[in-house]
Amino acid sequence: MEWFKRLFYQKKTLEEVKNWLQEELEKHEKQQQDTIKAAEQEMPDLLISAKEETENLEKAELRNPNVPERAKHYMQGNREQFIKLTNKFLENL
Repeated sequence: MEWFKRLFYQKKTLEEVKNWLQEELEKHEKQQQDTIKAAEQEMPDLLISAKEETENLEKAELRNPNVPERAKHYMQGNREQFIKLTNKFLENL
């Protein structure tokens, strides 16, 4: 098994390691910048879509109208709170 380790083993100088590390760092920074740019371009469309969906939720009716009144109040309160917090979140973006 020792021969296998020596087959792939190569000593590197400190400069070679630094250069390799710098290249890898630059590669990853470029990938991150590309990802950020793509997300920034998609963000306005996503915000508009999220606002439209909250408006749809606000206008939505219950699928089953035979729900007890007390349950309707809980559902309505939860929906209003969700819409309020979602809109607040979207405004802060």
